[in-house]
Amino acid sequence: PSAPLWPRPPRPPARPPPPATMTSVDAKRRRTQSFSNEQYAAGAICRVTLHNFMSYSDAELFDPGPRLNCIVGPNGTGKSSIVNALAIGLGGTLKLTERGTSTDDAIKSNTQDGFVEIELRDGNAPGKNLIVRCDLQRRSPKCQYSLDGKKVTNKDVKERVHKLGIQIDNLLQFLPQDRVAAFTQMKSTELLHETMKATLPDEYAEFEELKKLSEHTMEMERDRDLKKRELDRLCQLQENLKADVERLKEFQALQKKQTDVNAKLLWRKAFTLAAEHAAKKEALKTAKDARKVAEKALAEAEVPLRREQEHEKAAATAQSASNKAKSEGMAAKDKAVADVETLITKTDDIADKISSTEEAHAQRVDAARTAKNKHTVAVAELAKKGGDAENETAIAAKLAAAEVESREAVTAKDDLHELIRDHKRRQMVATNNLARAEQQLKGLDDANALRNSKLQQDADGRAALKLREWIQKNASLFEEEVIGPVGLDCEASDAEGAKYLEVAIPKQVLTGFLTFTAKDRVILNKHVQDNKINLNVYRFERNQSAPRSPFDAHAPELQQMGVAGFLSERLKASKDVTSFLVDFNGLHKMLVGRAGLNEKVTQLQNLLSEKYRTDAFTLYLPTTVFSATKSRYGSQAVSTQSRPLRPRPLFFGPAALADPTERTRVQKLVDDSQAAASALATTQHELRKAEVAADAALSDIRQRKIAIGNEARLGRQLAIRVSDLAESAEAAQRNAAPAYKDKEQATLRADLSKLLDRLAAKSTEVASAHAKLALIELDAQCAVLGMRQAFIRTRALKDSTEAALAARNLAIRDEDAIKAAQSRAQNLMNKAVEVAFDSAPHFADANPSSSVGLQGEFLQRWDDLPEDDDALADELEEVKKKIGTSSADMGSITVFNENATKISALEKSVSEFENNAQNQADDLASRRAAWEPKVNEMAIHVSKKFGEYFTAFNCSGEVGLKTCSNIKDYALEIRVKWRSSEELHVLAVGGRDSGGERSVATMVYLIALQDINPCPFRVVDEINQAMDPTNEKRIFECITRAVASQASKTQYFLITPKLLPDLHYSTQTSMHFIYNGPYMQPAGMFALDVSAKSGGDRSHAISPDESDEA
Repeated sequence: PSAPLWPRPPRPPARPPPPATMTSVDAKRRRTQSFSNEQYAAGAICRVTLHNFMSYSDAELFDPGPRLNCIVGPNGTGKSSIVNALAIGLGGTLKLTERGTSTDDAIKSNTQDGFVEIELRDGNAPGKNLIVRCDLQRRSPKCQYSLDGKKVTNKDVKERVHKLGIQIDNLLQFLPQDRVAAFTQMKSTELLHETMKATLPDEYAEFEELKKLSEHTMEMERDRDLKKRELDRLCQLQENLKADVERLKEFQALQKKQTDVNAKLLWRKAFTLAAEHAAKKEALKTAKDARKVAEKALAEAEVPLRREQEHEKAAATAQSASNKAKSEGMAAKDKAVADVETLITKTDDIADKISSTEEAHAQRVDAARTAKNKHTVAVAELAKKGGDAENETAIAAKLAAAEVESREAVTAKDDLHELIRDHKRRQMVATNNLARAEQQLKGLDDANALRNSKLQQDADGRAALKLREWIQKNASLFEEEVIGPVGLDCEASDAEGAKYLEVAIPKQVLTGFLTFTAKDRVILNKHVQDNKINLNVYRFERNQSAPRSPFDAHAPELQQMGVAGFLSERLKASKDVTSFLVDFNGLHKMLVGRAGLNEKVTQLQNLLSEKYRTDAFTLYLPTTVFSATKSRYGSQAVSTQSRPLRPRPLFFGPAALADPTERTRVQKLVDDSQAAASALATTQHELRKAEVAADAALSDIRQRKIAIGNEARLGRQLAIRVSDLAESAEAAQRNAAPAYKDKEQATLRADLSKLLDRLAAKSTEVASAHAKLALIELDAQCAVLGMRQAFIRTRALKDSTEAALAARNLAIRDEDAIKAAQSRAQNLMNKAVEVAFDSAPHFADANPSSSVGLQGEFLQRWDDLPEDDDALADELEEVKKKIGTSSADMGSITVFNENATKISALEKSVSEFENNAQNQADDLASRRAAWEPKVNEMAIHVSKKFGEYFTAFNCSGEVGLKTCSNIKDYALEIRVKWRSSEELHVLAVGGRDSGGERSVATMVYLIALQDINPCPFRVVDEINQAMDPTNEKRIFECITRAVASQASKTQYFLITPKLLPDLHYSTQTSMHFIYNGPYMQPAGMFALDVSAKSGGDRSHAISPDESDEA
């Protein structure tokens, strides 16, 4: 299978420039075989797109195979640029490939920016690829990364690809051309690190932890030895300080005696001040007793004074009460006089009213006469109107009959309204049913609508429909028509062809969009990328010549065998879409067979090979798909594959054909709904006419009720007026009767008699008030005399009380003075006790008044000292002289004590260090014992494979794990024997091996790791550059054999300037040709057999300026 690395050659000036990004492939590209997703490992590369990267303007490595991929091209065409793109695009740097140091070195000359976009298969989840993009800017020190269009950091990219098992910095997985020499010269310890990192990641992490643990253990042992040496030094120093410590103890005894003498002096002073304080305390007690006697005398003098003050207060209260009673008596007298005057005025008013009653009686007689005349007139008018009882009964009967008719009419109208509402509901239901049925029938008759409905249930289909809507709204942006989704423009000629087309044409092609100009593709690609739409955009040039099939499907011999024709004949679409699908998917080379042909596949294969010289074909049968391929290398082997036919209808077949039974059912539903709607419309018209008639009848009844009510209301109003006038006349007659006048005058005379009685009583009350007022004035004069006598007695008692108060105050002042003296004595005592207690608290109980007393050592020390203050002073002077002449060093005891503390701490620390070091050493030994067998097992497996491959070179080789006491010195040694006359030796030690021999051994070692290195892909760039032709061929044979037979799914990229002739290139091998650089191979050199025969010779190369064919 061939998938060319396809940079665009220089184009004529008339064409627009290529797009900055490429998310789809050219429609011209062809593959003769596709690989299933199950053949790829998660993280395998399925696309690499370059723009302005190193030597490329725009290039794309598209759809590499799952196993061996040979990237072939002459030197200088940019093969290693692909390696650099993988390094940068997956989070590495140019330093890994030693092809530069900054991002500027990766951007093509005379351009300002570029990018690398890598698509990793199943990078997100099964069936969901991961797109890693790296944007480069000149004069920008960092690359800008994104994952599936979302900006991320370089660290995020490294973590993501590491989860997929990709290690760009591991030479066992990623070996650039300029790092080959470094890898062949790698130390054995480095080889172990890189091998474990690639094959045993968990053991490699444990190895790093064990190295740290070993180093930490040695550091602990070094620290323990240092502490032991320090402990020995301090112990020796303690021995040297013992003599100085003895002298210092004698000195400290003198200091202790000095302290005791000072303490006894201080305590004796404190005890003296305590005695003085006790004396002051007794004097204060005497002063308090004297104050209490003075206070008692003052209290006895204050008792008669308070009693006389109360008598004086009572006299003042009596005087105030007499004055108040006098004021109240005057007010009562004045009020009685005023009441008498008021009663006299009222009697005069009643007398005037009695005289005016005669005039009022005459006026009432005239009013009675007038009211009687008005009543007579109203009675006559009522007789004329006929307002008798019979007339009122007739009006009531009419009104009752009209009310009955009105209720019946309202009830009938309500029933009619209910019928109308129910009819409207049924009519609305019928209308909705008809609309739904018509819409359903329309959808069944519209194939595109069925496909649209099917697409709405698919995620990619929904995205395609939304993109089509956007294109329709923005049609003015495009130069020519844009077709898409492509599948909506296609139909199958029959149901069988629909199944075949669904399988033959990939879903991403059917959901893709087809453009016919470069500008339209750029515009649509930009919208797709900006909105992160996972759809393909294709460009197809119209008026291309139709591709020819290598055989004739309608030949008689093929028809007799069961071939029905080409699959392209089952496709119905526009000319442009048909040409695109036939060319892009190779439908003109796919055969359709009838049932039974599956038993003749071998005969068909032989016939096509003999007559048409082709062994490659694809055959579609009702239940199976057959595909045959032939390798054009080595033994020319032919392989045939078959797989079940499992279409997933989306654009063809049932997705675009309506079910006849369903259509008949929906059509009957439409007819029934239309009939029901018509019948309901007729009924609605009749109900409207009945509603109008009911409204007219109800209006007539209401008018008759109004007329009857007006007639009854006029009769009632006239009868009420006659009744009111009769009552008014009767009231006027009663008021005009003589008895009414006599009654009114009798009432006024009774009121006059009552007023005269009240006037007599009030006159008596005035005389009594004058008598009471005279008595009140006499009581007031007596109260004044009593208050004067109480004042004289109170003055005399106040003088004696003030004398007692002065004696009490003098006693208080004496007490306060004694209290102040006692407080000062207490302060002096407290200060003396505090000073003495601070100096020698143990002598506190030496106080003669203490009930406890000194005990033991403190009593002996107190008694050993003199009891006289002068003797104590002499003793203190003598001690000070001895202290002054002492030669003791105060620092010795400090150093001695500090050393003792340090020695104790060091002894404890050394013990802890020894325990921890032993525990850590045990942990290291147990973990090392568990780790080493796994690494040794890996080395044995690699050694076995290494030896097997080395036998192809008639040499011997093995790989072994070198163990040491220090785990950081562990190594993985490659031992080789190139000639029978020499012994096995470690590779690259002592300069014994040539550069070619080191390259061969290195490459064989990489091949030996195939089965145990869990990486999704491996890259090797021109490992054969130092090999002779024989070794080069053997290495290539080892690679192709190993990659084809490996159990893992590792993808392998081999960068080489040429293909070797006469090698067995299996169907697991994909070839990618570089089409780039100043000297391009002519188109004919892209045939594998021609390129293999020429061995990569560039003698036929021509400049792109010399031939349009290039």
